[in-house]
Amino acid sequence: MIAMLFAALLVAPARAQELPRFDALIDQVKGSPAYQAVRQANPKLMAGDPPVSPAILAALPARNLGHGGKPADPLTVVFLGTAQQIQTALTGAGWTQVPMGDRAAIEKGLEDTFWHHHRPPNLPFHVFYVNGKREDMNWAMAQNLNTRHHFRLWRLPYRDDEGREIWWGSGDYDLKIRLRDFSHVVDPDVNAERLFIRDSLAQSPGVSAMWMKLLPQVKGEMVNNFGYKLRTDGNVLFVGLSTAP
Repeated sequence: MIAMLFAALLVAPARAQELPRFDALIDQVKGSPAYQAVRQANPKLMAGDPPVSPAILAALPARNLGHGGKPADPLTVVFLGTAQQIQTALTGAGWTQVPMGDRAAIEKGLEDTFWHHHRPPNLPFHVFYVNGKREDMNWAMAQNLNTRHHFRLWRLPYRDDEGREIWWGSGDYDLKIRLRDFSHVVDPDVNAERLFIRDSLAQSPGVSAMWMKLLPQVKGEMVNNFGYKLRTDGNVLFVGLSTAP
């Protein structure tokens, strides 16, 4: 029976064609025609800086930590709002919240596969930490058992200039499973995944505005806790959430 369930997960139907990914340079050259074209396609993408103080921006951790305290994934996205507002915005954009804990996540994956055939399954997330705390939320958009867009979110003890909660997030794109440790081999270009998250949220009614901000502490090439190489240009997506019900 277990083998049959695993086989069913492997052949779960793929999602619709992915949203286009834009070159990361678009976000660095904000006066360029290319950047303006993206803004026209995504009217929620704002010029200027997000409503977060320079002191808080400088205090945002550059990376989370994996097993044994090893540096893992870099900061790619920050949400501004409540947990409920995050859930509304992301579910409205086609993302699935993956339960915390292995058993709950596996049960949810089986439910999505056998009772909701339009939803590809999501495997459990490895536990990562920011400021000594494990993630508060896991989100994914899966194509099948091997490949998925996903990110983790942590609520930080900060507020933005409008009094909204600040959530630290890291996202990457899983390419395939490495069986020896059941980790996912990830796309080393985390810039592309950050832009996918941005574009997926363009039409979500729960999102009021988005900004791109270059954070010097984030930029660089690195190796995560599983030994996978990653690179980021240091731009971070800030997502302002709507207060409307």
